[in-house]
Amino acid sequence: ENHDWPVLKEYLHSDNPDIQLAALRALSAWPDATPKDDLKKIAETTEDTRKHTLALRGYVQVVIADETLSQDQIYTEIHHAFNIASGIDEQKIVLSGLGKINSYEALKFSISLMNNRDLIRETEAAILSIAENLSWSYPVETREALNEVLQITDNEQFITDINNLLKNIRK
Repeated sequence: ENHDWPVLKEYLHSDNPDIQLAALRALSAWPDATPKDDLKKIAETTEDTRKHTLALRGYVQVVIADETLSQDQIYTEIHHAFNIASGIDEQKIVLSGLGKINSYEALKFSISLMNNRDLIRETEAAILSIAENLSWSYPVETREALNEVLQITDNEQFITDINNLLKNIRK
């Protein structure tokens, strides 16, 4: 598969915007982290909103799929993606990736986003997903973090979900 990589990399710099977008779409679905730096650079630098969204989505997807990175390294990349996301829709894309990370830092970061009403559903989903993954290796920390969340949420369903998760975390 990787023999297509140099070709697609060239297409990213095409004068034709449709070819650029097609290359971005192909790289976003890449099975490993090969295009990570290119997607990241485009997301950081492009003025074109469609290219920005595609590059950001691709960057998040290939980082999550990268089996050579530690969970902490993945978190660092996803946190960066959040910082370069423009607008709520792009932040939601990043939050869907954040939920797949098994990292205490990712959990703390998700909790810090709870005051953003526009992202609340995605934030809650990320918190539950991360906490579930994390609870096996860090039961004490996860329990503390979830109890912190219970102090700041008023969403009944979310409270129920957290309490169910807390019941399953070994003491």
